[in-house]
Amino acid sequence: MLTRIFGQINSATSTLVILYTIVFAAGYIYIDPVQSFLLTTAAGSFMIHPIAGWILFICGLLLLVLAYQRLFQMQHKLVKQHALVSFMFVPLQFLVAQHHPLEGVILSACMFGLLYLWFDAFTGDKLLSNALNTGFLLGIGSLFNPVFTLLLPFTVLVYIIYGRLSGRTLIIPSIGFITVWLYAFAFDYLFADSTFVWNNFLNQFKVASAGWQDQLSLLIFFGLLLVLGLVEFITTLNRANVFKRLTFLALVSLIAMAVLVYPTGLFPLVVIVPVVSLVFVNYLQYIKRTWIKELAMWIVLAVFILLQQNLI
Repeated sequence: MLTRIFGQINSATSTLVILYTIVFAAGYIYIDPVQSFLLTTAAGSFMIHPIAGWILFICGLLLLVLAYQRLFQMQHKLVKQHALVSFMFVPLQFLVAQHHPLEGVILSACMFGLLYLWFDAFTGDKLLSNALNTGFLLGIGSLFNPVFTLLLPFTVLVYIIYGRLSGRTLIIPSIGFITVWLYAFAFDYLFADSTFVWNNFLNQFKVASAGWQDQLSLLIFFGLLLVLGLVEFITTLNRANVFKRLTFLALVSLIAMAVLVYPTGLFPLVVIVPVVSLVFVNYLQYIKRTWIKELAMWIVLAVFILLQQNLI
């Protein structure tokens, strides 16, 4: 059933993906209702009414699902013509949103923007303006989660992988990043007569690592999906542009290492969800026996439910 629904692209696919996302959201609301949404930023924490919070969360999630489908499938053709990316991304994204839904969606949107800009760096189109936009996105992301700053030096590694590193691509992302924080500090100081944002900026690199033991089951789940996917990813290099596949594989490996070294809060989940979704889908799409693919998809959903209920 799942293979028939998500294994093809037709005029009804987008509608089915939207319905699939809404059903997940409805189930999440029913199982884990919240009284209000807490949104934490560098300027402080804000409470949002549940109705407004759920509307923002579901709309943001729908946009993310469709955006990742387009990025991986249509624009860069890293997967075949099917909706399996959406199938994997939705439950994994709900794991991100388990404790901080709005913050998770905002950071995931920033992560999508970064992947989009990193992929564009491969072609070299509008490289300098995209480098500045990368810095802006990193600055915005770090306003919501300081650990997002770790992706600033990682951007340099992306440019090295793609052969795009130069003095300007080294400096411009940092300028964009600092600009966001300067504007935030100026607004905070001028309108609130406060240095709260400035103090948060000074603490960017003083983030204590959380206990990874608390997320051990989740890390094992992501790790198994990643390992299975990487095996198939390597065997399919000859079916697409080898250089693009190899560079993206290197990108995946570096992101995974960053996640394992800094398992703090939302950061590792936001980074690894799109990576795991793409890599594991490459495993699913080349399985020749349909019943194995169907079983694998149901197992993923079952494990997601067990993780949500803290049963594993």
